[in-house]
Amino acid sequence: REMELASVQVPMLQTLAEGKQDSLLVLARGLGLHRLVVNFLRLYCDRKTLVLVINTYESERQAYMDLLTDMCPTCPPVAITADSTSGDRLAIYLAGGVCFVTSRILVVDMLTKKIPMELITGILVCNAHRVLATTIEAFILRLFRYSNRTGFIRAVTDHPDGFSSGFAVLEKVLRALWLTNVHLYPRFLKSIQDEFAKAPPELTEVRVPMTERMLRIQQCVADVITVCLKELKKTRLTLDTTQLTLDRGLFASFDAILRQQLDPVWHTLGAATRELVSDLRQLRILAENLFQYDCVSFFHHLLALRAARQSQWLLLDRADDLFVAAQQRVYPQQGAQGARAEPGLEPHPKWTALKKILTEIAAEGRPHRVLVCVGDTRTCGQLQAFLAHGADFVLRDQLVRLEKYRKDLATLAATGVLASAERDKGAGAQPGAGAQSGPAAQRFGRQGKRRRIEQTLQVEGDIPLSQESFVELAVPAMDEPVDAEDDFDAFFAPLLDGEIVLHALHNMNGPDLDIVLQQLRPSVVVIYDPQLECTRAIELYQCVHAAASVAPVRVIFMVYESSLQEQRYLSSIRNEKQAFESLISTKANMAVPVDQDGRSGHRQDKEQMTGLTDVSTAHAGGQVTRPERPWIVVDVREFRSALPCLAHEAGAEIIPVTLIVGDYVLTPEYCVERKSIPDLVGSLASGRLYNQCVAMTRAYKHPMLLIEFSEDKPFSLLSTTNSMTDDIEFRNLSSKIVLLTLTFPQLRILWSQSPHATADLFMRLKKGLPQPDAEAAAEVGEDSDESVLKDERYSAGPKLFLSKLPGISSKNIRVVLEKVPSVRALLRMPQDAMEELLGKSNGRLLYEFVAKAKLVPQ
Repeated sequence: REMELASVQVPMLQTLAEGKQDSLLVLARGLGLHRLVVNFLRLYCDRKTLVLVINTYESERQAYMDLLTDMCPTCPPVAITADSTSGDRLAIYLAGGVCFVTSRILVVDMLTKKIPMELITGILVCNAHRVLATTIEAFILRLFRYSNRTGFIRAVTDHPDGFSSGFAVLEKVLRALWLTNVHLYPRFLKSIQDEFAKAPPELTEVRVPMTERMLRIQQCVADVITVCLKELKKTRLTLDTTQLTLDRGLFASFDAILRQQLDPVWHTLGAATRELVSDLRQLRILAENLFQYDCVSFFHHLLALRAARQSQWLLLDRADDLFVAAQQRVYPQQGAQGARAEPGLEPHPKWTALKKILTEIAAEGRPHRVLVCVGDTRTCGQLQAFLAHGADFVLRDQLVRLEKYRKDLATLAATGVLASAERDKGAGAQPGAGAQSGPAAQRFGRQGKRRRIEQTLQVEGDIPLSQESFVELAVPAMDEPVDAEDDFDAFFAPLLDGEIVLHALHNMNGPDLDIVLQQLRPSVVVIYDPQLECTRAIELYQCVHAAASVAPVRVIFMVYESSLQEQRYLSSIRNEKQAFESLISTKANMAVPVDQDGRSGHRQDKEQMTGLTDVSTAHAGGQVTRPERPWIVVDVREFRSALPCLAHEAGAEIIPVTLIVGDYVLTPEYCVERKSIPDLVGSLASGRLYNQCVAMTRAYKHPMLLIEFSEDKPFSLLSTTNSMTDDIEFRNLSSKIVLLTLTFPQLRILWSQSPHATADLFMRLKKGLPQPDAEAAAEVGEDSDESVLKDERYSAGPKLFLSKLPGISSKNIRVVLEKVPSVRALLRMPQDAMEELLGKSNGRLLYEFVAKAKLVPQ
C-alpha cells in the first residue's frame, strides 16, 4: 500500500527530511500527518541507520507499522514493548532500521547503557504538543543530546490548539524538544489553498431540518448551559470570562480549560461551584447526544441522568421543559396524570435523509461505493441495523429496553433504595477526608452505598446505577456493532452493484480515515456527522488523485440546520484559525537561544554544572576539574512520574534498578517511598503502605515517606470546609497518617509541594553523604513475595498466575521460573515430577489442584 503524497505535502516532507536544522512541524488537522510520517520513516528503513519513534498512541503505532511493512518488506519496522526482554531489545537496536519504542523502556535502556547512543541516527517525536519539561520524552531527548550531538531530532503534531492554553507554551515545548525552529502549515496558507482549489471535490450540502421538539430541546440545553456559566462567573470572579462562552462549552477541551483555572483554588470552592463544573460537562454530552441518539435512546439517557444525579440544573424550569419535550418524542399522548399512553416514536431526521440520499444514488443506475462517515462506533451499530432492518426495528428494540428500565426504576423507588441513595449524595465526602475534596473524592466517600445499589439492580434488572457507568452506559449500543479492525471491509447494505461502508471517525482502535479512503477509493462520501478532520481528509485525498484523472469524489455533507452541531463545526474552524494566528505571532516575536538545540554542546555544559556550584575560587581561581555528579537509585516503575527527569535536571545521575523496597535510594541509609495524593489514599485503604513501611524500617536506618502534591493543585490535605479533629477517626486521612507515624517511630514524612521541590529536596538530603550502592539496593528484600513479581526477566502475566497457585510460594517460585519453560509445561507435568520440583507436600497440593480444576491444556 503506497501512501502517495499530495502536492501540498511535498514541501512539508522536504522541510522535515532535508532541513539543515532540527525543527517542529505543526500541521492543521486533517492535512495527512500520517502520510508525512510514513514517507519520512520510509527513508530510514535501512539496516545502516537507527531511527527511534516515540510518543505515539498504540493505534498510531500499529497503523504506521502496517503501512511501513507493506512499503518496505525487506526492512520492516520493529516495535519494542514491555514484552521484549533486555536481550531482544539490544539485538533490535543493533539490527538498525525504524524502531517504535515506548518512552519508559527507552529511558531505562539509555540510563543503563543498553542502547548504543552513538549508533542512533535520529529520533522522531510524535504528538509534540504533549511534550513539556516534566515529561519522560523530554528526559529521553536530554539523555540523547548529552551523548549524541550529531543525530537529528524531528517533532510533528497536528494539534495547534495544544499550544494556545497557557503562558509561552511554544517556547517551553521547543526547549523540551531541544529545537530552535518551528514550521507552521495552516489550512489558510496560500499555497495549500491554491492546490486544493485546483481539484476540489463535488460538494453537496444537505441541511436537515430538526423537528419542533428537537428545537425545543436544543434551546433548553443552550439556556441551561448559559445559566450554569453565569452562575460560575458569579461564584468565581477571577475566572477568565473570555473562555466561558457557549461556543467554548460545546468542546471537550472546555473541561480542561476550566479545571486548569480552578485547580489552584479547588480547595476553596464550595460544593455548588464544584457541582457546576460537573454539570457543564454533562450538559455538553447531552447536547451531543441530541444529534447522535434516536428519540428513545435520548429519553433513556435523560432518565438515567436524573436518577443518578441530583444536580441543581435539574430544578430549573428549562430542565422541566427539556424532559417534557424529550418525553413527547416517545410518548406524544402522555396523560396529565402521568399515565403512559401508546408510544408514538418520532423518526430520526438524519435517518430519513440518509435513506433518501442512498435511494437517489441507487436510482442512478451505475455501481457506486459509498462511504458513510459517522461519529462513533455506537452510531455505526445503529445505522447498520437501520440499513438492514429499518427504523421501526431499531426504535422498537430501544423501546423495549426503556420500558424495562422504567419498570426497574419504579420498583426501586417503591422500595426506597433511590431515596436512600439521594440522601447519601447530599452528604458529600467524608468529614475530615482532607485531600478527598473534589468530585472524585466524593465518589470515593459514597462507594459503599453505590455498591449496594448496583447489587440490588443487578438482581432485579441487571442495570448499573453508579454515577459514571449508569449515565454513560445506560443507553446500550446495538448487539452487533461495527468491527473496528475490519471497518472498511464490512458490507452493510446492497446498493445495486455497489456497496455501503460505515466508518467511525472517533475510534482509537480503528483505521485512520485517510487510510480508509486510500484503500476503499469510494465514489461517494456521505459525512453523516460533520467533523473538521473528515472534510480535510477528503480534500487531501482528492488532491492526491487529481493527477490520475480520476473523477472527483462526490461529498454529501449532512448537518442539522441552525443547530448546535453546525455551530460546533464552525467554531472548530474558527478556533483552529485563531490558534495558528497566535502561533504565527509567537514565532515572530519569541527569542530562542542559539545553543538550545545542543549541537554546540554549550547547553549541555551549563546543565551538567547544575547543582555543582560549590567550587571555591580559592583553589586556582575555581579552575578545578568538574566534581563527580551525585547519583540516585530509582525503581524502574517510577519513570511514569516526572521526578526522575527533574532529579536528573537538578544535577543527579539516575540509576534505574528494579527495587523491591522503596522507590528511591538516596544514600546507603536513606530510602524514600513516594506517594502522590491519590496513591496515598489508595495505599492507606488497602494496607499496602503498612507493608511497605515494615520493609523499609527493617532494611534502612532512615526510612522516609514522601507525600508529593501536584504543582497545579492546592498544597493542603484539608479543604477549607474541614478542620482537624481531636479524635482519631478511621475514615479520616489525617488520622491514618498519625496512626502510621505512631506505628513506625523511625519513619520520617517528607512533604513536597511539587516534583520540582522534591528534586531540590533530594539534592539537599544527599549533600555531604555517601553515594548509594545500586546492587545492594536491588538485593534488599529479595526474600519477599514482591521480589519475583518485580523481576523483569520473566513475563508479568505468568509470574502473577504462578504466584496464586497452591504449593507455589516466594521460596520456590524462582525454581519454577528457571526450570520450567512455560505454564503449559508445568500443568502437564505428572505428580512425581511436581513433587521432585517443589517438594513432596507442595507438589501434591499443586497436582491435586490442577487435576480438580481441570487446568491441564489440550
